[in-house]
Amino acid sequence: MGWAALSELVPYYPLYALLFLDTGLSGAQVSALFAVWSVTSFVTEVPAGVLADRWSRRGCVVLAGVLQAVAFAVWTAAPQLAAFAVGFAIWGVAGALVSGASEALVYDGLAAVGAADSYVRVNGRMTAVELLVQLPTAVAAGALFALGGYPLVGWASVAVCLAAAALALRFPEAPGPAQTRRERRGRASARRCAARRCACWCSPWR
Repeated sequence: MGWAALSELVPYYPLYALLFLDTGLSGAQVSALFAVWSVTSFVTEVPAGVLADRWSRRGCVVLAGVLQAVAFAVWTAAPQLAAFAVGFAIWGVAGALVSGASEALVYDGLAAVGAADSYVRVNGRMTAVELLVQLPTAVAAGALFALGGYPLVGWASVAVCLAAAALALRFPEAPGPAQTRRERRGRASARRCAARRCACWCSPWR
């Protein structure tokens, strides 16, 4: 629940459209930026899912937070059209990494302790937390903007994303399907090697 709240407590969320307009971008350019974001997310969705299954779902969630921080750092350091496009592309990859991995991570963790039936309730609570945190996020964004403008909002957003990634490092991770298959293959290989060593040791020709 803490990660769900922190991952949505990003001051840039209520203000980034205003950032684009205040930077001097036209409506068509802002639409093009959102297209970059959507296309990147769509194209990387399947590869991100494969990576989560074969590598680590927790690792994908952590990597997503880091990439989102990088995207916002790019926006803040160079607020112009090209930087916004690069940041949206990075953010699109981050969104694809976390979209299914976080849900699978929660489900596998519950299933590992025999509580898979609780997934719907836990996922519903996470969604509720994400919605409830939008109001304090808007208040925080307004306060930060009043104190330091878009630069302060941007660097605060970077810090929040990195904090969410650090919190995700503490998630327990049950073995995924690919990890389980690798473990089974590894155990089978170890048994074959042990059998060969035993046969060699017991051979009368040794």
